Amino acid sequence: MLTMAQANCIKTLRQWKGKNISQISRVLDISWRTAKKYADGEEWLEPASSKRDRPKMGPFEDYLEAMILEDMHQPAKQRRTAKRMYEQLVQLGYEGSDRTVRHWVKKKKRKLYAQREDRFVRLEHYPGHVQVDFQVFWVYRPYPYAHLEKVYCLVMSFPYSNATLSRALPAENAECLMSALISMFIELGGVPQAIVFDNLSPAVKAINGYDRDLTETFERFCWHYRFEARFCNPQSPHEKGNVERKVSYMRKNALSPPPVVENLDQVNEILRQQAEKDLQRKHYRKDVTVEELYEEDVAALLPLPNSHLEVHRTQVARANRVSEIRVDGDSYRIPQTYPGQRVVVQLGWSHLEVYDEDGEMIDRQPRAYAFDVEEVDWKAQLAFFVKKPRAVEQAVCLKVFPSVLRQYILSAELSRRRERVRTLISLFDRGFSLKEIKRIVELGEQYGRTDEQSLLVLAGYPGTHQTPLQDPHTPEAARNWRPDMNHYALLTSGLSDHGQ
Repeated sequence: MLTMAQANCIKTLRQWKGKNISQISRVLDISWRTAKKYADGEEWLEPASSKRDRPKMGPFEDYLEAMILEDMHQPAKQRRTAKRMYEQLVQLGYEGSDRTVRHWVKKKKRKLYAQREDRFVRLEHYPGHVQVDFQVFWVYRPYPYAHLEKVYCLVMSFPYSNATLSRALPAENAECLMSALISMFIELGGVPQAIVFDNLSPAVKAINGYDRDLTETFERFCWHYRFEARFCNPQSPHEKGNVERKVSYMRKNALSPPPVVENLDQVNEILRQQAEKDLQRKHYRKDVTVEELYEEDVAALLPLPNSHLEVHRTQVARANRVSEIRVDGDSYRIPQTYPGQRVVVQLGWSHLEVYDEDGEMIDRQPRAYAFDVEEVDWKAQLAFFVKKPRAVEQAVCLKVFPSVLRQYILSAELSRRRERVRTLISLFDRGFSLKEIKRIVELGEQYGRTDEQSLLVLAGYPGTHQTPLQDPHTPEAARNWRPDMNHYALLTSGLSDHGQ
């Protein structure tokens, strides 16, 4: 709403200065419609303040608000964008525009974005040049694991076309880095001319000013595939800004909220689908699709070598008294070894091979990785849906739960769903684990009991949460005796025959 002084200024410019509506709009930096309303209006006009009706948005506001509340419990990097929320609403039957969703989300979230004061010169990027970076993402593992698990992801971006390739990996080591790059080269059908890296420890041993001391394995890798390795200055992520933005984009559009997956192959499939979808988008500055520019990137690649490099690391280990060896802090049992035997271990990214001193392979095993996990506060996750029971259908935590708990909540009518959510929260609050609650709800289904009090009574049964009391006085034979119901059946049968 304009002030009286601004309204009088508009009238003066219109009546006495001969300015048209467009000129007034530019001089006062207001919209053309506002200038028109105050310049040619016969009376004082106030902008309408009544709330706009959004009939298409109304049934989905609970879902949207629940998404925002659920995301506020997550780290900032794992929160959904308004675009991602709009896509999920469309899957639920929403027929409105994405602009309505964006406006609604903006009003709810009220985020403040800080603007950087630094100024940078826009770099010119050429076809066939890429940027690479390791980043960390989180995914949910379904029941019986039911936790958040850290996944390392190698992201390769093409600044010229804005295309992306990604690989989910179990660790950030030299074997994973080079094996992932080889798989990307094979998918591309060529090798980039130049690759910009951060100062990754699997590749860089030391930094000497502008020079880098590379590891021997990585130097051999660069020589074999004939690409130029470039490295950013320390603490200068803007020098590979394209891949930094791509990491944020992939996290927000493909891995937010954290997906429920069983293995890394499923994570790679999600990343692949997002990359293929992005090829159809228009470039953010050029008036062509990303796919058209990506073809130029691929055409500028170097040819693949005649053979691919075998990526592995070799070290010596010694078997202990139980025929185990220690490699990178993990124990591996090698039955073919004897105590004190020296063996040579070749470490690949997914397997390790064990050789004796004569060079004969005696064992091959999958490589053990100690995945970082984070326990989830299921009580807090469910608390968002006490007031929004309809939106619990799309809750991430429900996808992680065992099927019996999902059925327990979703099978109830909407009016009773809130009570069942509260029941699960109460069980978590009393210290029961997810496995124990699954057993309690299964017992409740057997006896036809779903209310909180009945489930709490069933929770006292042996084998769920409490342990039976010890009775040292009753003989064991009497304590373990169970009646044979067949005897009663025979007696009942005899009485029935006698009555006939």
